[in-house]
Formats: sequence, structure tokens, C-alpha cells
Amino acid sequence: MTKKKQIIGVIEKIIIAGSNGKKKEVFARIDTGADYSSIDKTIARKIGYSETINEFHDKLIKCGKKIFEMKRVDKEEYFSGIPFFKTCFKIKSVHGFSYRPVVNILFNIKGMEIKTKATIIDRSQLKYPVIIGRKDLSGFLVNIISEKM
Repeated sequence: MTKKKQIIGVIEKIIIAGSNGKKKEVFARIDTGADYSSIDKTIARKIGYSETINEFHDKLIKCGKKIFEMKRVDKEEYFSGIPFFKTCFKIKSVHGFSYRPVVNILFNIKGMEIKTKATIIDRSQLKYPVIIGRKDLSGFLVNIISEKM
């Protein structure tokens, strides 16, 4: 018997938790156009990823444009040792390409707990501090008409 899918809107209240066990309740945009979920660096800091953000940023600055020439395995080795760092993704957005650190997070949406990897980026100029990408949406149907909060 197949499990019934939860219907969610394009905006949902979620509870997000990170490395320090602290939880934060925020509104998230459900983004079926994004592969991965992404969290704002301010939220990421509050749930325990300050060192990850700082060390990734420092190493990225030191590396400079060489990052674009590095193979994936070389990037993994270069960034290894950063607390809670899992990998980095090259993400294309309307602003061009960026490299983002990836960390493990746990979020709860409509009573369903999702363990996943999320990128960290500055989303302070955007309306929602978190986007939930399609890789984390199995088990859900998205009602694109609804923009409830």
C-alpha cells in the first residue's frame, strides 16, 4: 500500500535544526525549480554552522579563481577539515555561479521530519530565509495555487 502524500503550499512554516540541536521556526519557499534546499547564513549560524561558514569563506577567498579549475576530488580535499562540512556545490542562479558549502540539516514540515543536505548562502535580501528544493519533496504534493502562511 502506498503512503498518502502530504499536500503543501508554496510557502510553509518549518522547524529547522542543525549541528547544535537548536531549532528555529521559519517560513520556507517550496521551490520545485531548485535541486537542493538552501538556508540563509544567518539561520545557519543560529543552528550551529558559524565555524563552517567562516572557514569555508576564508578558504574560498584564499583559493580565488583557482576554484573554477579544480576537480571535484581536489575541492573536497581542499575544504576537508571544516567542521560539519559535507561538500560544496557549484550553484547557478540569476546572479551567476557560486560555490556554496553543504551541511546536514533536519527540518520538519507538516509533521514530516526530513534529514537532508542543504547549501548555505546569504538570502538576507530575499523574502524567505529557506528554500526547500525538489530533492526533499518526495512524499509531498505542492499546491502551486496556494500561497498561504
